[in-house]
Amino acid sequence: RLFTEVVETRNFDGSAAKEAFQVAEAEAICSDFDKAVREDSGPLPSSKIRAAIASASAVLEDRATSVAKRVHLGEGWSARIVSCRIAAEKHVVRSNVDAMLAMWEAEVQVLAETGRDCFFLQDALVHLVRFGERYNIEVDRAALDRAKQFAVGLQRARLAECATVGALLGPMLPYAAGPYLMLHMQRGIVGGVVQALIWVVGIAGLVAVLQQ
Repeated sequence: RLFTEVVETRNFDGSAAKEAFQVAEAEAICSDFDKAVREDSGPLPSSKIRAAIASASAVLEDRATSVAKRVHLGEGWSARIVSCRIAAEKHVVRSNVDAMLAMWEAEVQVLAETGRDCFFLQDALVHLVRFGERYNIEVDRAALDRAKQFAVGLQRARLAECATVGALLGPMLPYAAGPYLMLHMQRGIVGGVVQALIWVVGIAGLVAVLQQ
């Protein structure tokens, strides 16, 4: 645009040239910042993101300061660089979170399809916390909402598969065994045990039939 303006009007606008230079140089600096962070971090998700950002930020600041001194740029240049760096940093951090969530979703999918328990939502969220700790990622509200939505959808599908009396009663039987035995023991130890065993065998057979 600047070249076209000079050719057509035979005028050279120094302020326009300076602005064009700042835009191009800021884009180059921030592009190199993003590239350096990704190279230092390695494959995403990565636990090295924060360290990589700190290292690349130091290089960016030195380079921006050098440019400002060389062509006498003021506060507008500094503000442009800060804004550009923050945007690039947010983008790479979000990419890291997205990569972690994708890995977590794959693991939870396997848990939902192969796990023996009908209720796994709590375990899924515990896995999410562990993933965050492993990769040094702070799970923000947006990431948590996305994770909950995904896990709840899988949980509903899993409950639909488990919606049999046997599957729902199975986890509760150990808790009911104590009061059940105490009730039969009131008739005497031998008679109570025999009566309880008869009922247990009957219930076990019913559960087995319902699970088929």
